[in-house]
Amino acid sequence: MKYIAPLLGLLLCYFNANAQNVIVVQHNGTSSFFTTFSSAISGASSGDTIYLPGGQMSTGNISIDKEVHIIGAGYRVDSSQATSRTDLDGNIYLITGADSSSFEGFYLSGGIGLGYLNTNLRLVNDLSFVRVNV
Repeated sequence: MKYIAPLLGLLLCYFNANAQNVIVVQHNGTSSFFTTFSSAISGASSGDTIYLPGGQMSTGNISIDKEVHIIGAGYRVDSSQATSRTDLDGNIYLITGADSSSFEGFYLSGGIGLGYLNTNLRLVNDLSFVRVNV
């Protein structure tokens, strides 16, 4: 009996360490869950909010053509110590339709661009970046 508590603790640590990060897309009060950034963007509708967990994920070269609000766990180690910071690896291109999008609380190792590979170049209006490190 005295070995059950330590064994249970070890199992919980194992499952917590191996838990997969889930990205939540919220649409009109309904949540959908995704395991990759690109699938979350594809599954989102215009005006949806995408919540990113702490940890590292690859974005690749992704184009966003709709209004989305992306919120991460944070990019500073001191403020995201409990969750770890949200690290995105890749490039985000904002193209026609991405007006009024907002981005908050993540570190992006690539860049943010308007248009993609000299195509779909158009002014994208009303963007908001808060606590984002690019």
